[in-house]
Amino acid sequence: PVWAPDGTRIALVRSPQSAPNRSSIFIVSVSSGRLRRLTYGNVDLQPSWSADGRLIAFLRIDSRTRQAGVWVVRPDGSHLRRILASLRNVTDPVWSPVATRLLLSDGRRLLTVAPDGSGQRTVARLSADPKGARTDPEVGWSPDGKMVVFAQLRSGTEGRSDIWLVRSDGSGLRRLTVSPGLDFSPDWSD
Repeated sequence: PVWAPDGTRIALVRSPQSAPNRSSIFIVSVSSGRLRRLTYGNVDLQPSWSADGRLIAFLRIDSRTRQAGVWVVRPDGSHLRRILASLRNVTDPVWSPVATRLLLSDGRRLLTVAPDGSGQRTVARLSADPKGARTDPEVGWSPDGKMVVFAQLRSGTEGRSDIWLVRSDGSGLRRLTVSPGLDFSPDWSD
Protein backbone atom coordinates (compact mmCIF):
# COMPACT_ATOMS: atom_id res chain seq x y z
CA PRO A 1 0.00 0.00 0.00
CA VAL A 2 1.14 3.55 -0.76
CA TRP A 3 -0.28 6.84 0.50
CA ALA A 4 -1.60 9.52 -1.84
CA PRO A 5 0.38 12.76 -1.48
CA ASP A 6 -2.57 14.47 0.22
CA GLY A 7 -2.94 11.65 2.77
CA THR A 8 -6.63 11.01 2.03
CA ARG A 9 -6.30 7.81 -0.01
CA ILE A 10 -4.16 4.72 -0.25
CA ALA A 11 -3.38 2.76 -3.44
CA LEU A 12 -3.07 -0.98 -2.91
CA VAL A 13 -2.89 -4.29 -4.74
CA ARG A 14 -5.65 -6.86 -4.27
CA SER A 15 -5.86 -10.44 -5.55
CA PRO A 16 -9.21 -12.23 -5.45
CA GLN A 17 -9.28 -15.50 -3.55
CA SER A 18 -10.80 -17.17 -6.62
CA ALA A 19 -7.90 -16.05 -8.87
CA PRO A 20 -4.76 -15.53 -6.77
CA ASN A 21 -2.60 -15.32 -9.91
CA ARG A 22 -4.36 -12.07 -10.89
CA SER A 23 -4.29 -8.73 -9.12
CA SER A 24 -5.68 -5.23 -9.55
CA ILE A 25 -4.89 -1.76 -8.29
CA PHE A 26 -7.47 -0.30 -5.89
CA ILE A 27 -7.78 2.98 -4.05
CA VAL A 28 -9.26 3.14 -0.58
CA SER A 29 -10.50 6.35 1.04
CA VAL A 30 -8.98 6.80 4.49
CA SER A 31 -12.08 8.57 5.85
CA SER A 32 -14.79 6.24 4.51
CA GLY A 33 -12.96 2.97 3.84
CA ARG A 34 -14.64 2.91 0.39
CA LEU A 35 -12.71 0.95 -2.26
CA ARG A 36 -12.47 1.90 -5.92
CA ARG A 37 -11.02 -0.58 -8.41
CA LEU A 38 -8.79 1.02 -11.06
CA THR A 39 -7.48 -1.93 -13.11
CA TYR A 40 -8.81 -5.29 -14.32
CA GLY A 41 -7.71 -8.61 -15.78
CA ASN A 42 -3.93 -8.87 -15.42
CA VAL A 43 -1.29 -8.95 -12.73
CA ASP A 44 -1.02 -5.32 -11.61
CA LEU A 45 1.54 -4.51 -8.90
CA GLN A 46 3.79 -1.82 -7.40
CA PRO A 47 1.55 1.28 -7.46
CA SER A 48 3.31 4.64 -7.11
CA TRP A 49 1.55 8.03 -6.79
CA SER A 50 2.87 11.06 -8.62
CA ALA A 51 3.73 13.93 -6.23
CA ASP A 52 0.80 15.99 -7.51
CA GLY A 53 -1.60 13.05 -6.99
CA ARG A 54 -2.79 13.16 -10.61
CA LEU A 55 -1.35 9.82 -11.78
CA ILE A 56 -0.55 6.38 -10.45
CA ALA A 57 2.20 4.40 -12.17
CA PHE A 58 2.24 0.63 -11.76
CA LEU A 59 3.76 -2.57 -13.05
CA ARG A 60 1.54 -4.75 -15.24
CA ILE A 61 2.47 -8.32 -16.09
CA ASP A 62 0.52 -9.66 -19.05
CA SER A 63 -1.16 -12.86 -17.87
CA ARG A 64 -0.68 -14.53 -21.28
CA THR A 65 2.89 -13.56 -22.26
CA ARG A 66 4.32 -12.91 -18.75
CA GLN A 67 5.92 -9.73 -20.13
CA ALA A 68 6.08 -6.78 -17.73
CA GLY A 69 5.46 -3.14 -18.57
CA VAL A 70 4.84 0.18 -16.85
CA TRP A 71 1.37 1.70 -17.06
CA VAL A 72 -0.16 4.90 -15.71
CA VAL A 73 -3.76 5.64 -14.72
CA ARG A 74 -5.59 8.54 -13.12
CA PRO A 75 -6.95 7.94 -9.59
CA ASP A 76 -10.50 7.87 -10.98
CA GLY A 77 -9.53 4.96 -13.29
CA SER A 78 -9.48 7.01 -16.49
CA HIS A 79 -6.71 7.47 -19.06
CA LEU A 80 -5.14 4.04 -18.52
CA ARG A 81 -2.13 3.74 -20.84
CA ARG A 82 1.15 1.93 -21.21
CA ILE A 83 4.36 3.91 -21.37
CA LEU A 84 7.69 2.61 -22.68
CA ALA A 85 6.10 -0.14 -24.74
CA SER A 86 9.44 -0.73 -26.50
CA LEU A 87 11.17 -1.72 -23.23
CA ARG A 88 10.67 -5.27 -22.03
CA ASN A 89 10.33 -6.35 -18.41
CA VAL A 90 10.62 -2.98 -16.72
CA THR A 91 9.76 -2.93 -13.02
CA ASP A 92 9.80 -0.76 -9.91
CA PRO A 93 8.12 2.42 -11.17
CA VAL A 94 8.65 5.18 -8.57
CA TRP A 95 7.72 8.84 -9.11
CA SER A 96 10.18 11.59 -8.30
CA PRO A 97 9.14 13.89 -5.43
CA VAL A 98 8.26 16.62 -7.94
CA ALA A 99 6.40 14.32 -10.40
CA THR A 100 8.63 15.26 -13.33
CA ARG A 101 10.40 11.90 -13.68
CA LEU A 102 9.59 8.25 -13.16
CA LEU A 103 12.38 5.92 -12.01
CA LEU A 104 12.31 2.26 -13.04
CA SER A 105 14.49 -0.75 -13.73
CA ASP A 106 14.80 -2.97 -16.78
CA GLY A 107 16.87 -5.52 -14.83
CA ARG A 108 20.18 -4.32 -16.22
CA ARG A 109 19.95 -0.60 -15.44
CA LEU A 110 18.01 2.08 -13.62
CA LEU A 111 16.27 4.58 -15.88
CA THR A 112 14.35 7.79 -15.50
CA VAL A 113 11.68 8.89 -17.96
CA ALA A 114 9.14 11.68 -18.32
CA PRO A 115 5.54 10.83 -17.33
CA ASP A 116 4.68 10.07 -20.97
CA GLY A 117 7.67 7.69 -21.31
CA SER A 118 9.86 10.09 -23.30
CA GLY A 119 13.30 11.40 -22.35
CA GLN A 120 14.75 8.05 -21.28
CA ARG A 121 17.97 8.47 -19.27
CA THR A 122 20.19 5.77 -17.74
CA VAL A 123 20.95 6.55 -14.10
CA ALA A 124 23.00 3.44 -13.19
CA ARG A 125 23.96 0.04 -14.57
CA LEU A 126 23.09 -2.92 -12.34
CA SER A 127 25.65 -5.62 -11.66
CA ALA A 128 25.05 -9.37 -11.59
CA ASP A 129 26.49 -12.17 -9.49
CA PRO A 130 28.70 -14.87 -11.12
CA LYS A 131 25.61 -16.84 -12.19
CA GLY A 132 24.12 -13.80 -13.93
CA ALA A 133 21.44 -13.20 -11.28
CA ARG A 134 20.33 -9.68 -10.45
CA THR A 135 18.33 -8.43 -7.50
CA ASP A 136 15.34 -6.12 -7.30
CA PRO A 137 17.01 -2.71 -6.83
CA GLU A 138 14.19 -1.44 -4.55
CA VAL A 139 14.79 2.13 -5.70
CA GLY A 140 14.00 5.29 -3.78
CA TRP A 141 14.29 9.03 -4.39
CA SER A 142 15.75 11.54 -1.96
CA PRO A 143 13.07 13.97 -0.69
CA ASP A 144 14.45 16.73 -2.94
CA GLY A 145 14.57 14.45 -6.03
CA LYS A 146 18.30 14.99 -6.59
CA MET A 147 19.52 11.53 -5.52
CA VAL A 148 18.50 7.91 -5.99
CA VAL A 149 19.25 5.07 -3.57
CA PHE A 150 19.13 1.40 -4.60
CA ALA A 151 20.32 -2.11 -3.76
CA GLN A 152 22.32 -4.35 -6.05
CA LEU A 153 24.22 -7.61 -5.93
CA ARG A 154 27.96 -7.31 -5.55
CA SER A 155 29.67 -8.17 -8.81
CA GLY A 156 31.78 -11.32 -8.68
CA THR A 157 30.30 -12.65 -5.42
CA GLU A 158 27.30 -14.77 -4.46
CA GLY A 159 24.86 -13.85 -1.70
CA ARG A 160 26.10 -10.31 -1.15
CA SER A 161 24.44 -7.02 -1.95
CA ASP A 162 25.09 -3.42 -1.06
CA ILE A 163 23.29 -0.09 -1.03
CA TRP A 164 24.31 2.48 -3.64
CA LEU A 165 23.66 6.18 -4.14
CA VAL A 166 23.67 8.13 -7.42
CA ARG A 167 22.55 11.57 -8.56
CA SER A 168 19.33 11.51 -10.58
CA ASP A 169 21.28 12.60 -13.67
CA GLY A 170 23.47 9.46 -13.40
CA SER A 171 26.59 11.13 -12.00
CA GLY A 172 28.35 10.55 -8.70
CA LEU A 173 27.68 6.82 -8.30
CA ARG A 174 28.99 5.51 -4.97
CA ARG A 175 28.56 2.47 -2.78
CA LEU A 176 27.29 3.23 0.73
CA THR A 177 27.67 -0.22 2.31
CA VAL A 178 30.07 -3.14 2.00
CA SER A 179 28.17 -6.00 3.55
CA PRO A 180 29.26 -9.53 4.45
CA GLY A 181 25.69 -10.50 3.52
CA LEU A 182 22.66 -8.88 1.90
CA ASP A 183 21.78 -5.21 2.29
CA PHE A 184 18.41 -4.31 0.76
CA SER A 185 15.22 -2.21 1.08
CA PRO A 186 16.85 1.25 1.27
CA ASP A 187 14.62 4.20 2.08
CA TRP A 188 15.08 7.90 2.81
CA SER A 189 14.20 9.55 6.08
CA ASP A 190 12.27 12.82 5.75
